[in-house]
Amino acid sequence: MGEVVFFTGFPGFLGKRIARDVLADPAVEEVVFIVQEHFQKTADEALAKLDEAARKKARLATGDITQRGLGLDRSLHDGLKERVTRAYHIAAAYNLALPRDVGMRVNVQGTKNVLEFLDGAPRFEKLAYISTCAISGDYMGTFGEEDFDLRQGFKNYYEETKYLAEAEVRGRWGRIPTVIFRPSVIVGDSKTGEAEKIDGPYYAFLMIERGLHRVAAHSDAKFHVVPVDYVVSALGALFAKPDSIGRVFHLADPAPLTFNEFFDVSADAFKKPRPFVHLPASFFKPLFYAPGMAKISGIPKQSFDYSVYPVDWISPLTQKALEGTGIRCPRFPEYAPALVQYFKDKLLATLPRAGRW
Repeated sequence: MGEVVFFTGFPGFLGKRIARDVLADPAVEEVVFIVQEHFQKTADEALAKLDEAARKKARLATGDITQRGLGLDRSLHDGLKERVTRAYHIAAAYNLALPRDVGMRVNVQGTKNVLEFLDGAPRFEKLAYISTCAISGDYMGTFGEEDFDLRQGFKNYYEETKYLAEAEVRGRWGRIPTVIFRPSVIVGDSKTGEAEKIDGPYYAFLMIERGLHRVAAHSDAKFHVVPVDYVVSALGALFAKPDSIGRVFHLADPAPLTFNEFFDVSADAFKKPRPFVHLPASFFKPLFYAPGMAKISGIPKQSFDYSVYPVDWISPLTQKALEGTGIRCPRFPEYAPALVQYFKDKLLATLPRAGRW
């Protein structure tokens, strides 16, 4: 009997790419995607783009991880629990301005419900749980794979609720064999630039596109971005390792640029002048946090904190585990032109007209 896979987070940007690899695995017999009703049409469209062999393995199940029993039909719930062998829990509420009640319901309670479903499943072998490097919160310094509770506080409710969700996963490591993956800030494909929305580092692109970058904040803080194709390939290789259970892997650039370097390289990719002068970051923060500024600029105030915050998400254990696989994280200068080109060709058009200036 082939493997039966339980999967949340489809048809999200990361989820779609991981799902492609899972469906291509010859050992996999069936992949059951738990999808909320209002995402069914998008999920159907995503599956329609796959080849016939992949579509035959895929099954969409209407459900909701925030509900007990995952909102699944009882017979489907019980039958799937009897057969499931592998799981990927990717679904989460990602928003730096996330209200706490939403984060608690989706990120924390949703994860609890997934764990409750998997606990005691007779054939179950392994869970891939997607956390985030941002659980480091307001900790300053190097934060590695073995770090978790360093008495950190949190800059927003996204960080806090993902930390609490990972705590739930770690609390059941003895009962549910799990591999925890912490991506840093995911950007588009390093070869094609493909991405789905303007978020995170893309707000820096927006400033450069608008010519607002000539006077920039000064920061030697590490500016962590990682291309989605590296995240997917590294996750697949690490999850397949027999000794990966009970481990944490940082899916992050092992040699990130500083914020200043990121701005310079990005400006070069836009073929625009580099920043003329760098002023202290403390000068810019009140501007980003000024009332109404986010509505005027189209840039959420919370994005500024991630540009200049002095934390370095290191990944030595991950890099060691990837030795011999041929998988490496490309340096940002290698793929910045692809990201910028896709941003200009595709993403700018997705902004509301007022946000385009």
